[in-house]
Amino acid sequence: MKKLLIIISISFLLLNCTSSKIVRQSFEYQIIINKQDSLSFLLCEMYGSDQGVRLSKGFSNKMKLVQKVDSFNFDRMILFIKKNGFPRRELLGKNYDRECVKMAFFSILLHNPHRLVNEKEYFNLLLNEKKEKAIAILLCYNIR
Repeated sequence: MKKLLIIISISFLLLNCTSSKIVRQSFEYQIIINKQDSLSFLLCEMYGSDQGVRLSKGFSNKMKLVQKVDSFNFDRMILFIKKNGFPRRELLGKNYDRECVKMAFFSILLHNPHRLVNEKEYFNLLLNEKKEKAIAILLCYNIR
């Protein structure tokens, strides 16, 4: 009877350790998915405000509002890049295929070319992001 109790205790302990590992892995996976969804939602917000202000009607000084939204979105884009890097499939997962996610930065950059030309800090930031991505791609091809 004592041996049976010990065997049951050890079995319970082993099963508990294994299941906690599975729960931890599931939790880590959920964190990744939540981050991808949060970042994708942020990009969709930027794209929505960029396009929404252009399609809206009834404003007396619409161009001033458009310029303010463009500037605000550009600043948000720069913060996004500094914190997360440029949007890419590895960062956003399956959400990368959504129009609002893919088009957010393109639209913001399209409406703010003057900031890239006049503010070298931002030009260099985007150039470095591009160089790092190109280097990473080259390294991947060399490893294979």
